[in-house]
Amino acid sequence: MVLLDTSFLIDVLRGAKSIEETMDRLDREEEVYITALSIMELNYGALKSASEEEQAKLLSFLTSFDLLNFDLDSSIEASKIKYDLEGSGSMIGVEDIMIAAIAKINKQKLITRNIKHFERIEGLEIEDY
Repeated sequence: MVLLDTSFLIDVLRGAKSIEETMDRLDREEEVYITALSIMELNYGALKSASEEEQAKLLSFLTSFDLLNFDLDSSIEASKIKYDLEGSGSMIGVEDIMIAAIAKINKQKLITRNIKHFERIEGLEIEDY
């Protein structure tokens, strides 16, 4: 089971060649999830720059995935992650903290191209592509 970060979803939408091998593997052998946070990030971008038709296509694509939500356990884990990152002077964006917490609580590997941010989080299993 894996959790796709927003960066991976952006690359899917853009048709990036760098994801093809990972996509093939995911299609064959993995349960794939996204978070509502990624939907928020992508929909915000679409509201700023896409037509209503493109926005509808985006939402159709995103709702085809199963969601992992930011629940009580995830919020507690996120607060621990934020505390640790602040203490070490290596803060990242709050959305990334929340996505990482969801991945950790649900024991999901996070697939992302944003390794520099997520590798700062202890105990988070990440995969780049």
